[in-house]
Amino acid sequence: MVSLLVAWLELFGAPGLATGSLRYYGWPSEWRATTAFGALLGFQHYEAHPQVWLSVALFLGSSSSRGRGRCAGSA
Repeated sequence: MVSLLVAWLELFGAPGLATGSLRYYGWPSEWRATTAFGALLGFQHYEAHPQVWLSVALFLGSSSSRGRGRCAGSA
């Protein structure tokens, strides 16, 4: 219920911000989109090197649960 309220406030507050007198400030990114996506898949959020073992564990866990029919999307 709280998430619906927050989403409603965000959705109906955004047009007011867009038409207001606030200037747009584009936040600069230090990575290209492909590099950022690779860092996301490799769990490289705060580490200097990607955490490949976490990616492998995620892949093995999701593929084995899908093979057994216990995927999160199935009923």
